Amino acid sequence: MYSSLDFEAALSNSLQHFHRISGLKDEQKLCLETVAQKRDVFGILPIGFQESLIFQLLPCLLKDLSS
Repeated sequence: MYSSLDFEAALSNSLQHFHRISGLKDEQKLCLETVAQKRDVFGILPIGFQESLIFQLLPCLLKDLSS
């Protein structure tokens, strides 16, 4: 498993690949952290909440957490 500091560091590193994104909304972080903990997630987010960013960040985030 990983600590919250490890998660924040991996998330920060992953976000560097997305130049226009400076941070995530709390709901996006919660979805990513829950998936990284290998738990199921069912996120219902409003239109325009950049839901696809969660899926785009996930591979890089998981790679950083596993190394």
